[in-house]
Amino acid sequence: KRIVLPEEDNAGAWWAHAEEKEGGWRTSAWFGTFLPLKGDWIYHSDLGWAFAAKDGDGNLWLWREGQGWLWTGQGIYRYLYKHQDGSWLYFLSRKNGKTHFYNYSTKQVE
Repeated sequence: KRIVLPEEDNAGAWWAHAEEKEGGWRTSAWFGTFLPLKGDWIYHSDLGWAFAAKDGDGNLWLWREGQGWLWTGQGIYRYLYKHQDGSWLYFLSRKNGKTHFYNYSTKQVE
């Protein structure tokens, strides 16, 4: 006997319009390259692991360990609003697996 499971319908996913690449990776013109996984988790080529949820207005909430909830969207990304303390971050780079942001409130790189 064989069980055939229905294919997952991703038409309503926030990333559905991002260009599909090899291995399930996606590339968005505004958000960059990421791998969507089950349960709304993604692995972003720059940001690393994040839980992603759309906000209903076409923008995106990301939860990252150590930072909590971050909000961004098309025309905004590289800037992320940090809900925990109301600060704005600017994504600078990822080196050796560590992300670097400029925090406009503290005027520091974190």
